[in-house]
Amino acid sequence: MADFSGQGLKPRTLDHYAQVLRDHVYPTLGTTPLRSLTRPMLKAWLGTKTALSRETVKNLVIPLRAMLNDALDDGLTLANPAVRLLKRARGLTEQDARTAEAYTKDELG
Repeated sequence: MADFSGQGLKPRTLDHYAQVLRDHVYPTLGTTPLRSLTRPMLKAWLGTKTALSRETVKNLVIPLRAMLNDALDDGLTLANPAVRLLKRARGLTEQDARTAEAYTKDELG
């Protein structure tokens, strides 16, 4: 089990992290050696969580990412495949898209 106690987290956060790891991470990824975890493997794992809200999925990734950061710091793995796992390429926000102005004919020429 990952140990987050030295990170200054509140007891409730520690309990939540432990629950996420116990209920969601360890049942499917727990037998995979840390050095064998890959980004595609983690994306596939997230793909099984489609019934959950984006916010809930984010709350699953946070302790996983923290655990893998600790493993990286301890030399147990060479990289953290969970880094930027939920980040998407930034495009226009809905508001920006609505306010974007098209070029005039002169500007296009």
